[in-house]
Amino acid sequence: MSSAYIDYVKNKNKCCKTIPGPQGTQGPQGIQGAPGAGIQGATGLQGFQGATGISGAQNAWALLGNAGTVDGTNFLGTTDNIPFNIRVNNQASGRIDQTNLNTFFGYLSSLSITLGQNNTAFGDRALGYNTTGNQNTAIGSSSISPGAVHSGNNNTAVGHGSLRYNSNRNENTALGSLSLSNNPNSGDQNTAVGYASLLIANSGSSNTAVGASSLSTLTTGNVNTAIGRESLSLLTVGSRNIGIGYLAQVPSAAASNQIAIGTATETMYIQGGFNYKVGTPITGAISLTVPLSQFYTVDGSTPYTITLPTPGTTHIGTVVNFRKIVGAAVITFTSTTSIIPYTSPTIPGVGPTLLTAVQYSTTIICDGTTWYQMQTV
Repeated sequence: MSSAYIDYVKNKNKCCKTIPGPQGTQGPQGIQGAPGAGIQGATGLQGFQGATGISGAQNAWALLGNAGTVDGTNFLGTTDNIPFNIRVNNQASGRIDQTNLNTFFGYLSSLSITLGQNNTAFGDRALGYNTTGNQNTAIGSSSISPGAVHSGNNNTAVGHGSLRYNSNRNENTALGSLSLSNNPNSGDQNTAVGYASLLIANSGSSNTAVGASSLSTLTTGNVNTAIGRESLSLLTVGSRNIGIGYLAQVPSAAASNQIAIGTATETMYIQGGFNYKVGTPITGAISLTVPLSQFYTVDGSTPYTITLPTPGTTHIGTVVNFRKIVGAAVITFTSTTSIIPYTSPTIPGVGPTLLTAVQYSTTIICDGTTWYQMQTV
């Protein structure tokens, strides 16, 4: 291309350049285009893991136990003025009542408590039916637990079933399994120490039994005292009887004011002012030898003769008592010399020296030369 043409073009543009006109009005907005649908970007990298929070188990009692507890700091209980309760099988099984001062621990041990105060129970159903009774202590399953509501006061029971059926009775003490177990009606201020002591007493007060099975068959009676295993265990009805010693038994199982001191084989009796001793009873013909016992018991089931030794100086002042404890046969007394019935204005010396069917005791003494039958009743 020649330089002359290029100059021509430049000169032409200079002479023909136009001046711009004013800006025109804005036209209407166009239709909006469809939104973009770009591809989602890749997921960013995971951030750092935060610190682990405190485990909830560290502030709770775990089913398999806890570790790291602090004595005096960690505890089971309440922080408000509300009794603390324990349940098993959704049944009352423990209670600490700071208002009524009651403490119970054991299945159903506080089942019926309402207004009673100062009670303590430990064991299955112990004091379980007490409602309003006060100052009772029951330790052992079914102790003071009659199966119905009751409200006795000041009772103490230690041992399985002790004072079990005590109902509304007061001031009884039972120590030992089944001691004073049956006391539902009217019995106060009884004391039983030992297995099954005062076992079936259902009406009686102020009885004392110390020893296994002592006073165990007494049903009705007051102010009886038995000390020793099975002492007065055959007494069923009676008052003011005393038995001291293993298997000490009074003559009558249904009488009052009797005393037995000794054991099953050697017992001193006091009944109606008459003292006598029971060892192995005489059951048949026998010749007694020195030294003589002061007291003998005889079995009167069959008749027989008891022969005393020949009187001599060694027998001066000897007193021998015989007591028929069973039977109604005639028991005859003899010696190498005659036994003389004692005669006085009030005790006639009549009849033979024997115990008849209606006579149960006799006393024979010696002056060194002769035996005398003092009295027979």
